[in-house]
Amino acid sequence: MTRSISTNFGESLSTESKKLVDEVRLKITQPMHPNFDKDFNIYRFVLASERILKKKKDIVETASKTLNNHLRIRKAFNIDNLPDLPFPENPIYSQRILPMGTISEALDSCNKFLWYGEYRTLNIEVNISPFIKLLQEKHHAINDLPLSKELFLEEKTGRLSGIRHIIDLNGYEINKFTMIYATNGSLTYFSQLFHFENYPELIGPVEIINTSKWIHVPYKIARTMLPGGFTERFRLYDENFLPNLLKDVKIEDIPVALGGKNEQARFQAAEPEYFKRKVLDPPTNMETIVILPRKRHQIYVDIKEKGKRLQWYFTTDADIYFGIFYESSHQILSSKKAISDEQEEQEIDTDALEMVYPYFKLTTRFIPEVDSMECTRPGRYWIIICNRLSWIRRKTMNLIIQLVDNESGVAMRCYSDGTLENCSKPFVTNCL
Repeated sequence: MTRSISTNFGESLSTESKKLVDEVRLKITQPMHPNFDKDFNIYRFVLASERILKKKKDIVETASKTLNNHLRIRKAFNIDNLPDLPFPENPIYSQRILPMGTISEALDSCNKFLWYGEYRTLNIEVNISPFIKLLQEKHHAINDLPLSKELFLEEKTGRLSGIRHIIDLNGYEINKFTMIYATNGSLTYFSQLFHFENYPELIGPVEIINTSKWIHVPYKIARTMLPGGFTERFRLYDENFLPNLLKDVKIEDIPVALGGKNEQARFQAAEPEYFKRKVLDPPTNMETIVILPRKRHQIYVDIKEKGKRLQWYFTTDADIYFGIFYESSHQILSSKKAISDEQEEQEIDTDALEMVYPYFKLTTRFIPEVDSMECTRPGRYWIIICNRLSWIRRKTMNLIIQLVDNESGVAMRCYSDGTLENCSKPFVTNCL
């Protein structure tokens, strides 16, 4: 049995909620931007924990841990220093990585904005492309544009707000990429990543209407692997959806296309052609790394001066966790040992380091992961490749790493055994 919710949507923070928020604040170890440092923001993490836990201590511990990790990701992506782009100007939506739609100014009965969208504007094929690269430049508008609207409303009304997302599946047909996305774990992982770990209680419920029978296959797969409350947060309705919407939404605020009376709310029209991503020519002579079950592989790069760019290209035979962490260098290795591989028994504590490239699970079985990052500070950059969530299966990665001097353009091929090799040209220039 879980603990009762201390504050519901549409309500002001209760005394109990404020106490929980204060206790979570005491456990925050990461810097928090003033624009994000709001009681309602912190309470969203508390609320997510209240839904699944009973003891107050566990709620505070889980909420603070999740929030600290989210703050690390915000810093790595530089989210708080970037503007919130309108959906049409954001590649995440204009390239149909996520369905665009429109966030209406109308509210439901729980003080939530209404976000209407349709899956005909979604390109599932792009969703199995290199994930972090797609998000790196304009990632923040995935959920920070809705977040900024909520914060404004909460400051104005003094009541907890959210986003009610209504998605129309009419005209969207299943294809092979949909089934890959649903069955290879990507759907489950991204739902967990954005709806439970990093932006809990921001968007919900997600009401999927005009569903066909095929949608129940990926839905059942995702439901078995996500936290409790998934079925309440993600709701499926067939063509008889209107009575369910009318329980919380006025008919004047529902688009005419959905049987309502709002002529202003319109869906984003689907483009006739899918967005086509450039096919990459793989670099030659990639290094093969095998990561055993319950193990991780860690490589560090020592940077002596600014003006260097670290870049990589890799494929794997299954999903794997990848991220980069920064450590202030107290020891600079010789130039012939710019990159080294550490033994498993000397694993570093990544929680004590600064995350500079988000630590996410990547699937590169179909499309390789290609990206780069600027090394803005001298020090040690740890590349972490992790297979700890796998109990049985080992993972194989084909990897190439380069260290490029921005001024001269000279690139060095870096191997995990510490050797270096001159390159004719930086490969990422031709791949991104």
